[in-house]
Amino acid sequence: MKEPGHNVDTTIIQNIVEDIVRNRLPDVTIESVNVRRIEVSDDEITLHIVVVFDNDGKTLDPRKTSGMVRHVRPKLYEAGESDFPLFSFVRKSEAKGMASEVA
Repeated sequence: MKEPGHNVDTTIIQNIVEDIVRNRLPDVTIESVNVRRIEVSDDEITLHIVVVFDNDGKTLDPRKTSGMVRHVRPKLYEAGESDFPLFSFVRKSEAKGMASEVA
């Protein structure tokens, strides 16, 4: 295991998160998972994770989405990432205008 920090490539983080999200939400079409580091303060960085999904207009199960951090954080830590993940789940139909924000 790497020493946890902020130096894990976001592509690796994205792959870890995407795998967990797809496994936790098997009945949902995951269109994309986007990861950005955001400096919140001088000594705090968070991982902003935007999951774009298509669920035929149905609501996502809040028990699964609200608990996603609990499943993702240990895997990120194993990979050497200590930044805290913050999730946003956005419907594909609502994400079209966000393309520049999540890129």
